[in-house]
Amino acid sequence: MTLTQLTCSDFHQFDDCYLDGEFDPRDRAAFDAHLAACADCRSHLDNQIAFRQAMRPHFQAARRETLSFEGRARIRRALAEAERPSLIALWTRRLALPVPAVAVAVLMMLPTTGFAPREAVLRHQEPSPVEVPSARAEEIDAWFKDKVPFAMNAPRFQDRRAQLLGGRLTHVHTRAGQDDMRRAAYLVYGVGRHKLSVLVFDGTGVELPSGGETHTVGDHQMNVQNQDAFNVATFRDGGRVYAVTSDLPEPEMLKLMGSAF
Repeated sequence: MTLTQLTCSDFHQFDDCYLDGEFDPRDRAAFDAHLAACADCRSHLDNQIAFRQAMRPHFQAARRETLSFEGRARIRRALAEAERPSLIALWTRRLALPVPAVAVAVLMMLPTTGFAPREAVLRHQEPSPVEVPSARAEEIDAWFKDKVPFAMNAPRFQDRRAQLLGGRLTHVHTRAGQDDMRRAAYLVYGVGRHKLSVLVFDGTGVELPSGGETHTVGDHQMNVQNQDAFNVATFRDGGRVYAVTSDLPEPEMLKLMGSAF
């Protein structure tokens, strides 16, 4: 299934899988692209989300809050990291939940200081839909104006293969001297059959990743690391930190970023 082949019927058939995050990044990019272009499916998805939110209290009466907010956020991110099946595999099976002990082990391997590339990959794989489906960077910047503590500047790719699909508000774990969470802008682009995501957040006091390779792209020094089969490029710009994640080959990804930064 490609971006151009996805129909409203396909979307409705797999809307639960979309909300549950059971797609690999490429298939999810196809659904994100369809949402950005189809008002009827956006309305349908909003109704599905509202229904789930209305039902959630009925299943939470016995829930015990034994972890801090940060602890629960870490567990959720670790669970979201589990490998997701392709769209074809969903015809025959649903992804089983990972064992909690594995999630805890993954958390224990996270670095204790600085922004980790794994954080960008977790956001890249997170199943949440975009909140502002738009292909216009100016509209995205305006939507984030009062939602993040920095001037938003969504990348404008001159390479026409990169199509802006939308954005949403999220949080990142920066480990800037303490276990803190910061509001961040999350943007998603479609590049053919590939997905490229961009995290933007306030970089004050944040240590960028070490290791990997350093590349000069435009006026920026970018740290590029391979994390869980994804390439993550991290750099600073005007007090903001950008973390760009994709499964594109590294040379192709850097060339693409050179058309925007």
